[in-house]
Amino acid sequence: MTNNLANTGDQICGVGLSVRFNSHLISIWHRDSSKQTSIDNILACVLEELPTELRPKADNYFYKKHSDHAGFKVPPELQVVLDSQKAREAQAAAAAAAKQEAGGTGEKGPEILEVPPSGEL
Repeated sequence: MTNNLANTGDQICGVGLSVRFNSHLISIWHRDSSKQTSIDNILACVLEELPTELRPKADNYFYKKHSDHAGFKVPPELQVVLDSQKAREAQAAAAAAAKQEAGGTGEKGPEILEVPPSGEL
């Protein structure tokens, strides 16, 4: 099997195969769903290794994060981590937007110099 995965640090947590009357279901659990390259490499690897007669049509497979499943409940201790990660991402997005509004030069916005009345310097 071509190992496109090791180059990106992917971690496969589990694989399942369910052979059904009218279909075969392959499930792959991996560590980090935030890396699109990871998802693409896993898909390419699986499709490359399947015999031609078992390869799905282009519109017959999909990727779904486990957390998007209707029955998924985040454990409370993990929810704290996810909330803090979302807060950091929101702060980074706000900082990027402020940078964009400031002209995108990487510099702060215009500075204002306050001069005290005469004799107070």
